[in-house]
Amino acid sequence: MTQPALFIHQLMVHILEGNQIPKVQIERVVGPILGFFLAEVLTTTLQKDEGFSGQYRVLCPEFPLLKPVGRQSSNIDWLLYNETRQELVFLELKTASGSFCAKQAATYLGKRLQVLDQGAGFLTEDLKKIEKASLAADKYAFVQKMLAERFPGGLDALKTCRKAQVMYLVPATALQPEACHLNRMGKVLTFSELADHIDGPFASEWYTICHALRQLDGSSQPIPPKAAPENYQAHTDFEQIKRLCRDKEVLIIVGFMGGEQALQQANLTYLRQRTYKWDRAQGGHGYKHQANWIDGDRFLKVVNRIEADLAASELATKRQPPDLLGI
Repeated sequence: MTQPALFIHQLMVHILEGNQIPKVQIERVVGPILGFFLAEVLTTTLQKDEGFSGQYRVLCPEFPLLKPVGRQSSNIDWLLYNETRQELVFLELKTASGSFCAKQAATYLGKRLQVLDQGAGFLTEDLKKIEKASLAADKYAFVQKMLAERFPGGLDALKTCRKAQVMYLVPATALQPEACHLNRMGKVLTFSELADHIDGPFASEWYTICHALRQLDGSSQPIPPKAAPENYQAHTDFEQIKRLCRDKEVLIIVGFMGGEQALQQANLTYLRQRTYKWDRAQGGHGYKHQANWIDGDRFLKVVNRIEADLAASELATKRQPPDLLGI
């Protein structure tokens, strides 16, 4: 396990230990971590779901929903948008099987019906009402700004949205036969159902986090130190990777964070001192985020150019005539 992966693993062990301690609210800690990956995780997890597949986008965490009486709010953990289905999604996170609140769920279902009936424009109107009554008005103004920027087409398009769903993410232990209240939700997911492989630059970090979160489904066992499967054949140094690329060309790929664009901007001193992952281009090991891998022939071409540019620069410096004024 690499040092970053080991850190993520130990961090999750530390966080989830609190699940065994009274009064520790795991949701508050897990929420921001999960939220960082949420759109890609849902997109991947639900890609074959007949009713919920699509490309997800997080519009706002802790989205304020106006209560029926007064100008206070109850917050849904995330407001998302399914771009493929042009559908809002109210998503609530629960990390303990006994934390379901029927009144809270009724609020979310009511907001869904309101969207279906009159469109989602009321969400921003309600935000303005909450803002006027709040001592943190600037924060509610920021939520409106997030909606305007993140919802495709802005707030005017939000007004025309008349599709919404309510989704819950809960521990598997919450799915008891008597928990019929969850049957009223559009979709209920458990932590073990979340996809552990996603596309993106932090795929390996999510793998570790995902497997840690599965402990919330009811296991009391400590989280095993499990890392993502290796996604390369071997590590090697700069000179050896150049020889491999020269010999095998397009038959291999080389790992480099940021891909070819990042390689082109790299300093030769840095390139010479670091190590490189490589693998077969076809039938290689594990999952790879393709943006961070370069075909062997392209890697060699870029590196050769960097070396040639440096050699030309050094040669030009040596040939530069002396400064006569300094003699």
